[in-house]
Amino acid sequence: MNIELNSLPMKFSSPEILTLYQALLKQEPLISSFSNVNSLPELVFMISAVCNMRCAYCYADFGTFNKENRKLMSTDTAVAALDFFAENFDTLEVVKISGGEPSLNTDAIESISHNLRNLAEQQRIKAYPHICIISNLFKLESDFVEAVKDYDLSVLASFDGPPNIHNELRLGNDLKGTFEPVYNNIKKLLGETGQPEIIECIYTPIHYKQGWSILDTANYLKSFGINRVNMHFVADFQGFYKRLGNTFFDYANNIRNLQRKYIYQQVINLCNGDSFGLPVLHTLLERLLKGEMTNYCPIGQETLTVDIDGCIYPCCVLIGVDHSCMGNVLKTSSFNKLARKPFTQNAKAQHIICTECDIKSICGACIGDMIEGTDGSLTPFRISCESQIGMYEDFLEGIIWALARESEWKFLVRELGSLSSKAGRTHGCVSCSHFSKELKNIIPSKAQEKSIIYKERLNNSIERLKKMYSI
Repeated sequence: MNIELNSLPMKFSSPEILTLYQALLKQEPLISSFSNVNSLPELVFMISAVCNMRCAYCYADFGTFNKENRKLMSTDTAVAALDFFAENFDTLEVVKISGGEPSLNTDAIESISHNLRNLAEQQRIKAYPHICIISNLFKLESDFVEAVKDYDLSVLASFDGPPNIHNELRLGNDLKGTFEPVYNNIKKLLGETGQPEIIECIYTPIHYKQGWSILDTANYLKSFGINRVNMHFVADFQGFYKRLGNTFFDYANNIRNLQRKYIYQQVINLCNGDSFGLPVLHTLLERLLKGEMTNYCPIGQETLTVDIDGCIYPCCVLIGVDHSCMGNVLKTSSFNKLARKPFTQNAKAQHIICTECDIKSICGACIGDMIEGTDGSLTPFRISCESQIGMYEDFLEGIIWALARESEWKFLVRELGSLSSKAGRTHGCVSCSHFSKELKNIIPSKAQEKSIIYKERLNNSIERLKKMYSI
């Protein structure tokens, strides 16, 4: 679907926000790929080419990945994949298990988890990674529940909000809504294991049409008792947006404001002691402090995917695209370097829209969305662009709001001061006092905004920030 909404680069709405953004952003490019760091931040196992649901926006041809032979990954393939990656990397930081529907293949879940534990004990990898299963939780079998308990697995549950919305978007293979069984299984699993840790919601034009904002939807899901909600958007998979006509365009034109209201409210909530939005705020601050990304999403560099047949891809969205295959764990002991090349060179400099965008240095746009959301070319997708700049703009505006309120500012600094991740990644730690001091230095009062004194102070602060926040 070629959506002609990308005629202008994304710009911040005020010079104050742009100033703060530029001061926080470290200028040196961040170099992070497995070509020079023997650690893989994310390994994804697609253990099932079968699904028990038919979601309206599914990118994977309803879980089959366009494979004629709809099957499950064998335990032999799973073990071979783990051996392959243990030979090529010292550390596997996060292992995600997905599909199709992964809970239909508990043998592979148990095999992956058990063998990862063995690899860590044998010191073939440095540590037992954080393992996350991405499931629709339409069915909840006892062997799946036991695996979650036995191997301390994290579960991310896909759930799209209130019954009338979820039932329109997430259908069973009988084309009936799935809200009731999924809701009940979330509650049951939560009671037995403390999982799911995360609910992932796809915010769509259907939500918008029915009057549910991003903030409304997140607050509704928050009431389930889950610690974290990830709000996402998708490209035009399955012709989803085409069927919605003008509803889609209204939605696309309002995404930025909807995202802004959501993030801004999370900052205010955090200052008032509600840490529900802390993970997304941590992510935004971490991205600002890490520095420049010359490419888009680091697929093929910081994330790799193995499909049911053992083929290695840069991303799950590219499963089945022959020229994207980087090797097969059953047939080779190394990666196809030629297949990696296009994904290590997906530079933003190729697009005039990106080169003129205010957040070009930190944008990690999804390449799958860029391909599917436009005409098949690697072109910026408007919804992703609007969403990303809306998030950063409101986060920075929230910082400015908190600075004017001493008690709220102190609380915000304390909560955001440490960038540690439960997922097992090792990040730098931002000193609370330094974080507070430097932000106060770079926020101008209106009287100082155009003064030479302010410009000198801003430049000095930027240099101190560079040294202080190296991650």
